[in-house]
Amino acid sequence: MNLNQTQRGENRVIGFLRDLVALLQFLAACALLLTFVARHWWLADLLANLRIQIIAGCALLLLMACMTFDRRSLFPGIFLLLFAGWPLAGHMISHRLGDGSVSSNVDVPSISICTINVLSGNRRMDDIATAMVEHQPDVIAVLEVTSGHIHDLRTRFQTVYPYQWFRADDRGNFGIGLLSRIPFRTVQEVVFNDSRIPSVEAELQFSEAQLLTLIATHTLPPMGPTAFAHRNQHLAMLAEHVVDTASRNPIVVVGDLNLTPWSPVYDDWLQNSGLNSALAGPYAFPTHTWYRFPSMLFGLCLDHCCATPDVQCSERHVSGDFGSDHRAVT
Repeated sequence: MNLNQTQRGENRVIGFLRDLVALLQFLAACALLLTFVARHWWLADLLANLRIQIIAGCALLLLMACMTFDRRSLFPGIFLLLFAGWPLAGHMISHRLGDGSVSSNVDVPSISICTINVLSGNRRMDDIATAMVEHQPDVIAVLEVTSGHIHDLRTRFQTVYPYQWFRADDRGNFGIGLLSRIPFRTVQEVVFNDSRIPSVEAELQFSEAQLLTLIATHTLPPMGPTAFAHRNQHLAMLAEHVVDTASRNPIVVVGDLNLTPWSPVYDDWLQNSGLNSALAGPYAFPTHTWYRFPSMLFGLCLDHCCATPDVQCSERHVSGDFGSDHRAVT
């Protein structure tokens, strides 16, 4: 009698798990279908940006289907995992075949650029400084800087990076700055969509005839329909600006785009701007640059470096923790 009761109890547990797997697979399928309208709806875009997390969830559901010997969920689970993973695989294959750009001009000197979102409330200045110079960049784009950050960075790097430009934001998260070993021929604040969210554009002068345009930018997080439209308009105006100015100099765009490579909005932006992502060749699978918690499952690739085809990316490095939710990318 006790054995039968135990068996019935186990069957109820297995039945519950099977029903749970089927329900979660249905929800995962709905989430994946929604990503097809990510260009138009902020929640669908959020799901598209969470592609790696959805893949991990589908893999876990497939494992649970195997453990409960549930044939009803096994084959749908395999299909769901493949359906979730094909955009990631397509990105990996197409970008793995490239090297970060179409071509490289041998007359253009090499340059190392770091983009770092320090987090406006982060006061670990020694750790911030270490992350900034870990790979000895020639130019550093600093995001979310406050007056306190700027005072420390100016003093700390006035000899190593004598060419500096900053715009503080002590009430929000959109301060921005540049530190450079290379002289600025010109440097100016530029605005894409909102004067409260400045970007910076600098012409780096290697010689009288050799110039590189660097644009550092930080978009609004697309949490909600208004912010989603705001970010997309920011990216559209940035793409238009790149197209309008690309004939003058090679261009590199760096910063926190609040967008992952898995969103169709990212692919559209690259196509419209004519830029190539540094996420190519050996760097086709990106290391996450933002973490909610210190685990790959809680991270996103939000910080980017993109360039016109006459600039080639040869290396990409991501820093460790320095007190921010972001990581430095060089």
